[in-house]
Amino acid sequence: MKYQQRLVLITFLVTIVSIVNATLPDTQVAALNAIDAAMGVPWKPSPPTCGSTFKNSVVVCDSTETTVVALSIDPVFTSTTIPNILDQFPSLKSLSLYNGIHNLYNLTTIRNHPTISTLQSFAGSINVTTDLTTMLSLDTLHIINGFNSVPLVRPGSLTYFHFVRAASQSLAGRIQQSVFSPKLTYFHLQSTTAQPWLEPSNSYLNFTIFADCPNLAYLIPAALKSLSLYGLATPNNHTFPSIQEVDWMNLSMLRLNNIQLSGTLPTQLFTSPTLNTLHVSGNANLNGILTTDIGYNKLTYFAAETTNLTGTVPTNIIDGGLSTLMLRNTKLSGALPGPFLCCAVQNLKPDNVKPTYLFDNAVFTNYFGPDAPRSCQPVITSIEPFPISSNSKITINGNDLGDVYLIQLINSIGDIASVGCLNSESNYYKLICTNPNIQGIGNITYRVINDQIPYPTTTVEFAYANPNITSVTRGSTLGGLITITGKDLFGDLPKDMEGTWVKIYGSNCTQIRVLEPFESFECVHEAGVTSNVTISLENKGLLSNDTLSPKFFFRNPLIISATAVLPDQETIITIAGMDLWNDTSIVSVLIDDGSIPCTVKTVNHSYVTCLVASMPYSEGTKTIQVSVNDQLSEKIPLFSFVDQVVCPDNCGNSDSSSSSSICSNGLGFCQCPINTFGPGCSSKQSTIQPVFSNSSAMIQLETFSFFLQSVIENGAETFIPKDQWVVDTTRGASSSSYFWSLGGKSVLVEIAMSTEPTSAVVGHSQFQVAANTYTYGVTYTSAIPVTSLAFTVMLETSPEECDTIPVQYATTSDSQGSTVNAHWMTFTKDDSQFYARFPLVAQIDNEQGYLVNEPLVDDTKSSILKVNIQSDQLITTTFFQFDATLLEAPESRSYDTQGSCPVKSDKWKAIVGGVVGGVAGAALAAAGAFIIFRQQRKINDTKSLLDKKLKELNHDL
Repeated sequence: MKYQQRLVLITFLVTIVSIVNATLPDTQVAALNAIDAAMGVPWKPSPPTCGSTFKNSVVVCDSTETTVVALSIDPVFTSTTIPNILDQFPSLKSLSLYNGIHNLYNLTTIRNHPTISTLQSFAGSINVTTDLTTMLSLDTLHIINGFNSVPLVRPGSLTYFHFVRAASQSLAGRIQQSVFSPKLTYFHLQSTTAQPWLEPSNSYLNFTIFADCPNLAYLIPAALKSLSLYGLATPNNHTFPSIQEVDWMNLSMLRLNNIQLSGTLPTQLFTSPTLNTLHVSGNANLNGILTTDIGYNKLTYFAAETTNLTGTVPTNIIDGGLSTLMLRNTKLSGALPGPFLCCAVQNLKPDNVKPTYLFDNAVFTNYFGPDAPRSCQPVITSIEPFPISSNSKITINGNDLGDVYLIQLINSIGDIASVGCLNSESNYYKLICTNPNIQGIGNITYRVINDQIPYPTTTVEFAYANPNITSVTRGSTLGGLITITGKDLFGDLPKDMEGTWVKIYGSNCTQIRVLEPFESFECVHEAGVTSNVTISLENKGLLSNDTLSPKFFFRNPLIISATAVLPDQETIITIAGMDLWNDTSIVSVLIDDGSIPCTVKTVNHSYVTCLVASMPYSEGTKTIQVSVNDQLSEKIPLFSFVDQVVCPDNCGNSDSSSSSSICSNGLGFCQCPINTFGPGCSSKQSTIQPVFSNSSAMIQLETFSFFLQSVIENGAETFIPKDQWVVDTTRGASSSSYFWSLGGKSVLVEIAMSTEPTSAVVGHSQFQVAANTYTYGVTYTSAIPVTSLAFTVMLETSPEECDTIPVQYATTSDSQGSTVNAHWMTFTKDDSQFYARFPLVAQIDNEQGYLVNEPLVDDTKSSILKVNIQSDQLITTTFFQFDATLLEAPESRSYDTQGSCPVKSDKWKAIVGGVVGGVAGAALAAAGAFIIFRQQRKINDTKSLLDKKLKELNHDL
């Protein structure tokens, strides 16, 4: 492969070098120098080569740049002729002559050249020989200022023929009928270079073009697109042929000027599907009328000056897009259509300003010349759409709308906006305009800008569409932001909000802010609990339809967590949530569908407390549901008795009346007050400070490590290699983030240490985080929603110990015992106890959600925690967070490591909650990140004694 690449490169370089070094043959260089010497063409660069130029002169070569293929000559000396040396360019395909006097009869190297396909002359004069049949490749012949004779070419060879006789020069011969072969697309024959329809008849070319072509039918082969005849004295005043005689329908251009045509101009020409130019000026005996058909065709240029046209000018004559109209010196009369009275004065003069409209002065009843006063009266007949929809185009239909205008919209609250428009198909009856989105109702003022003072003006009413509300988000009972979507809503807001408001059940929704113009906005609604009420909107005086608008609803109450119940005594349950209102008279709590009474005591939007009568202990959970003004929350299985495994010693409370700490069924552990720690809120935090470390190469921990291992989507597991995390350590000395993505999904892990007591928020759940605690947050995002989602977290010890490791791991199971859910764990090593919490809450697509932490035993030193996201909806985003800290160990524990004992295969031993395997240890890590809880103490000579004692303790287990 490398050899092939080198070969291609060498070939490429050789090609480049050969082109750079390519030169014209000496014979062609000499010929170019001879042209310079004879005519004055000082080539630049010199000596002449490919690309050399002077004025319009240019040398064009083939791709190898070794021979000339096209040559243009524009000499200094205009009375000279080109040397007869064109045979020095054997590959010449195009020859163009500017200026000079050339005699083709003597230029045999042109007449006999085998490859020239294009022969052109643009100025000077050229004496044309009658015989060019020896130019075997000639395809295009373009001669300006030709004289002596009409060129004779090979029959059927041309696709393009353009010949203009030189002024005051004779021309003999005739056009062969064979020139009009099936391949001819362009034919132009002209007597002089001046405008022939403005010349006296004695300047006509007395040329019997029709000697071999008795009528125009012979001049219209199927391929012909353009036919032009200028200043020809045709015999017997030929009559303009009818459509039945000649098939004109392939032509795009027809110019028959000053050829003494008589008869009637066929009106069927106005309906041709291809014709865009029709020029019949200078035929004084040509009769005809202009019909309304002319307004429906594709004509952009129509001239019929010095003809015998009669009648009136049709009112729709320019509707089809006619931009040049010349009708001077005719017998047309009557009134000119309104558009010509409304156009700018320069459009009525022969100044080559488009559009151009030329008429006789003082012939029409309402037109006396371009500089005379005109009476323009614009009329708007309709506006589409009506009412106007936001962001749509605006179509203005009317009469005499002019081609220069000023349009302004003014609505009822004083907003003013100008409108930009384009003439539709260049007519004066329809304008396609941009939408200024001024909204409201008001007037359109339309002014035609022409030479009249004041400008012709008309005014009509306009109205935008009424706002249409299609959806509204539910609101908080506390009041707050809601989002309203629809069509033709607010675009911009008036400074004083005149005629603009939003009301819900008669109360204002304030602080309106446009999110997406005309489609969505947000506003702040008042507190309340009354749902299924009307939402109304006024936008600059336009009202929404209350009967069509959706109703407004407050959010149903949301339950997040509940405290556990003590057996055999009355218990006050605290239910945390959202939108719980503040009036106990309309709030009730349903436990187990109402089978367990719970009398509401207090409520304050975020918490409800209710009293449950004394009950004996029972296992499992029951549902809790809150009703606020008859709106029900979901049933959440949060009612249960205090589980001493999950909340040891009732979180340090002596009875149900204690409130310093709570056993949260929603979170799955004790919520401890500030400066209290541990599973039962009765531990002390270790004085040993954990140290955060970062590494991109390895995970090295003195005790435990904790890191995300894989993501499981729809049952398919994707492992995340440690070296594929992208690490960001710029967030501070005690925090970092790690990013991984693959195929439209991504995972962000954020690790941080709280130096002070703080709180964490997951979904709508909030819980306390002690000082010197590390949090481990996981955010998942997928471009494609998934039906099920889980993660695996690897938990490892280091170094590996000789004996099985005692881990206190708090778990619960469902009523069938099939699902084990880990809430927290502790593990003791030396004088420190590692404490990790696994909150059972998650944020799923920005809503409150829950998870199940399923421990899976791996081996003697590691375990896998499977985090199952609980949702019956499609999932695109998820966030959950664990945390860990160091406590003072109730008893010190020493250990032996694998460096001094046989390898063991026993599984981990859990002290509390069942044998379910180990859990998070003394560090959290993502990819190459880890947290080391350094005990920073010396292992002294008493280590062996401690190890021996630890073995004895483990043996007793």
